[in-house]
Formats: sequence, C-alpha cells, structure tokens
Amino acid sequence: MAFLHISTSKIIQSCYNTFELVSEFKTTRQSTTHGNAPASYAVDGGINGQYSKRTCTHTTLMNNPWWYVDLGTEKVISKIVIFNREDCCAERLAGTEVRVGNNKAPPFSDNAQCALTISRMDAIAINPIEMSCNPPISGRYVTVYKQIRGYLTLCEVKVYTDIEKPEVVCPDDIELHVGNNHRLHQVDWNPPAVSDNFHTDLSATCSPSSDSLFPVEFTKVTCSATDATGNKGNCSFVVNIADDRKPDLVCPEHITVGNNTDQYEDPVTWSDPAVTDNLHTNISATCTHASGSIFDVGSTIVTCSATDGTGNVGSCSFVVHVIGQTFISNDVRPVLTCPGHITVNGDQSRDPITWSNPTLTYKGTLSTCTPPSGYVFDEGSTIVTCSARDSNGEVIRCSFVVHVEERINSDLAIGIVCPSDITFNTDQPVVVWNDPELTDNVGGTDVQPTCNPPSGATFEVGSTRVTCFAFYPIVNISCWFNVGSTERSTPFANHAQSARGSMDTHSLLLAGLTVIITLGLIASLIGLIVRYRKKKKNKFGINMKADEGTVTWELME
Repeated sequence: MAFLHISTSKIIQSCYNTFELVSEFKTTRQSTTHGNAPASYAVDGGINGQYSKRTCTHTTLMNNPWWYVDLGTEKVISKIVIFNREDCCAERLAGTEVRVGNNKAPPFSDNAQCALTISRMDAIAINPIEMSCNPPISGRYVTVYKQIRGYLTLCEVKVYTDIEKPEVVCPDDIELHVGNNHRLHQVDWNPPAVSDNFHTDLSATCSPSSDSLFPVEFTKVTCSATDATGNKGNCSFVVNIADDRKPDLVCPEHITVGNNTDQYEDPVTWSDPAVTDNLHTNISATCTHASGSIFDVGSTIVTCSATDGTGNVGSCSFVVHVIGQTFISNDVRPVLTCPGHITVNGDQSRDPITWSNPTLTYKGTLSTCTPPSGYVFDEGSTIVTCSARDSNGEVIRCSFVVHVEERINSDLAIGIVCPSDITFNTDQPVVVWNDPELTDNVGGTDVQPTCNPPSGATFEVGSTRVTCFAFYPIVNISCWFNVGSTERSTPFANHAQSARGSMDTHSLLLAGLTVIITLGLIASLIGLIVRYRKKKKNKFGINMKADEGTVTWELME
C-alpha cells in the first residue's frame, strides 16, 4: 500500500526511532500565501490540525499550488509523513504528489516521486499520511505539488532518512581439526542472515569468502551488508584450523655409567633428541636434565619435550643410571648392588615380576625394595629403589628399572598341535606326516607351519625329535614330536606339553605293569646268584661270587 493510516492525530515518535528527522526548522517556500499561513508552519514541529491554531500553511486559490523544503544538503530519504487539516477541507490534498530531488523549480518533474499521488479517498480517510520511498530517494529538496487548481494546506511535513544499520547474523565459529601435512584447508559456510528495518532482499559479503583456503591458525572472517540508504551492518566469526598432531621425538637409548669411584664428579652427555612435525620445522626439545648434567648414584628418568607452532606438545624419556661406587675410608661402608634392569613383554605384564635380593657387602642390614619383588607393574618404566642400613644406621640405596612393554591384546588365541609320535621300520626310513594343526583368531590365514626335519625326510635308526614352528607377526609358537625306528633300545621321552595334551589312562596302566614285571625278573635273578654261591665250583670250572648286588666271575685253574 502507498499509505499507512495512523489512528491518532499525534504521531508517536518511538515508531521512528530508527529514522532521523531531517526537515524540522529547515528553509521552506510555497507558491503563494493566504493570510497568516506561511510555508514555515509545515516544519515548525506542531502537528495540530486546526487551522486557527496557526500551525498550518495555506496558499491562495490558483492553478498547481506548490510547497518545498530545502534540507540544506543532499539526503537519502526513506519516509515522508504529511499531517492534514482536521477542522475541514481535508480533501484539498487530493491530486497532490510528493517528490524528492535536487530540482526546486516547479513542477519539479526532474525529481523522483515518493509513493503514489494522494487520492481524494486517502486525503479524507487517512491522517497523517505516511509515504514510503522504496527504494530510498537521494535529494536536497522535498516538494509537494498539486496537479489541479485549488488550495494547498499542510499542517506538518516530516521528512525522515533511515539511520539503522542492517542486522547481519554470522555463522558460529568454525573449528577444523587436521593432522595431515597440508598447510591450507578449504572451508565453506552458509551465507549470513540479513534483516533491516526498511529495506528487503539484502545480502552480505564476507572476507575471506566461503570456500576460501585457510592456513593452520585462527583467521577472522568479517561479513557486511549495506542498505540503500548507505547504512552498513557487519558481523564476524573465527575459522580455526587446528593442528592436533604432536611433534614426534626420538630420545637417546638408556645410559648406564660404569663403576668409577670418581664418576659422580663427571657430567653425563647425550645427543639432542630428534624432533619431527607434520607442519612445523626447526623445533628443538628441552629435557628435565640438560646434557652435561651431573647425576646422583641410582636411576634418573630424563624427560624431553617439544612444542610445535600450534601448541601441541610431544615428549619422550630415557633413563640415566649411575652404578653405585665403593667409598674407601677408615670406616668401610657397605655397598648395596641392585639387580640389572628388567624388561618384560606385554603379554606377561599381568603376572608379578620377581627378582633376586640386592647384594650387600660388609656389615649392614638389608631393608626392602619399593615396589617389592612380586609386584604387578603397569606399562612403561618404573624405578625400583632398594635400601639398607650400615652399622652406623646410615641408609644406603641402589635402584634399577622395570620396563613393561605395551601389552598384546589379551583376547588373542593362537595354538599349534603336532602329530603324535611316529614309529617306522628300518627298511622304510622315509617318514611322512600331516602338517601340525594351527588355531588362531587373528586372521593368520597366510601362516604355514614348518618342521625340522621336514615331512618326507629319511630318518636314521633310533629316536629323532622333530620341531615344528609357526611365525605370526606378533608371536612365534612351536611344538614337537618323536620319530623312531622299531630297533631303538629306549622308549620315547615324555614330552607332553599344554598344546599336546597328556597320556591317557590306558597308556599309564601299561607303563606301570611293564615296570612291575621288570623289577620281578631282576629279583629272581639275584636269588639264583645267591644259591649258586654255596658251590665252590660249577660244572664248567668257574667260581661265581655275588656280594651286595655285584656278580663276580672267576676262572679256576
């Protein structure tokens, strides 16, 4: 609609808080003046519609009466509000057009018209009449021109320019976590939302724009929108390309200083840890103890760390172990010597770790180690400190390191089962068997067992042990069995393992019966020897003696 009806005769200024009134008390002119009703009455701030109150302008009866206000400088006009007479004659505004521009000569046709020409119905029914210039019009003069013959009366003309900035709502801050070697990353977002008190169809532009390449750092993005009046609104947000990868450090190997009585006065040195990073260069490490430091007797963990350009911290550590030295003085002190460093595999880490007690020379009382032998250690390196007291009650200490490697998955199940023992005839020394059986839940489909000697080999008389292996990426397993000829003089050795199982009950009974029969035969033989001892000679001229289980044969002359 061209006009907005406001029910009260007094405009509520709060409705125009976002607009600036630019016409009040400015210079005005009109075509003619009737009585005491000059052109300035239309910008004096009074909105009373009673002509008798001397707040309204009035021209004489003429063709095409006009009125204008000089704003002083060119303005961008958004709204114009005209207050009509209330006592009578409201229809006199019919046929009036309002224009804005830089031309002050009637009929002002070079100026742009704001809204539609006021009709008779609008003039009678609406007071005040609000006219929206959409799009806004730039100009110095606001003119009111009547296209027909008659009077022109204006009780107040208020000219407004829009001063409110568009409201621009940016996206939330964007954070992108990366761990690769790329230095630039493309980021896009939805356009900011733009709203305005007067203008529509506004859009925002951002710098940098969506889909730009952003470096690994914090980047501020500013978005702005400008309305037709020239008011500019903006917002901003942050794009953070976050590098999550820590620098990689490689520390020196553990250092053990030899048993030197002057060692405690010598500095311990090492090469700087090597530092690499996915994005940053020239990164150096700092250690809790600098190379060239002097270390006390015992084990000291040295931790080195490095920080990259985005604040990620990587670290590594190693142990400097100074072996305890013998101090020679008038009162000889005891020397406490700890076990060497202990390293266990991850699959053994749930078992208690034990060690021999430290050795103590001279007189003294051995105390305890912390943690004690039989302790279950966590993964990583732990310093074990042992102590003793000498005859004077002074405490001496030594230490060593228990290192538990990373545990292998406890859910892994891997096994190998060898064939049973094999007996062959000497006339057929080539022996063939089936491959050992493998069981696993790690997907080792490419793992094949190998045996030494292999299946199909030629075996010698006697018993030969065959060992079979299976090599997995995480562990190696093995089993064995015997291959023997029928002429060997001794039975197979017992080699039952957890992977092979144990002998069944029938086999055990047969073995026990064999032992009993053998012992009975030996006892009968000894009895015969004892009875023959009573004879001086036997029929062959040979004298036999049996003493304490020993049989002696003597040839008689």
